[in-house]
Amino acid sequence: TSITHSFFIGGQHITVANIDLHKVWEGEASHFTPWLAKEENISLLSDAIGIELELICEEKSVGPFRADILCKNTIDSLYVLIEN
Repeated sequence: TSITHSFFIGGQHITVANIDLHKVWEGEASHFTPWLAKEENISLLSDAIGIELELICEEKSVGPFRADILCKNTIDSLYVLIEN
């Protein structure tokens, strides 16, 4: 079952749906992360947060941890770590 919400932010129409993520993606690392890392989805995320992101890699070692997705802000070249 999903519940959809629509609203306007800065003159843009935004639609958000509440869904059971486990019914759409079986596993975070095996299904959700690769889906989110696709160019079109990183672009949608960039639009949503107002930061132009460029995908660097998935499952990147960062010290003793692994980052799900590593991107770079194309404006100032700062790294953006996405942890699902």
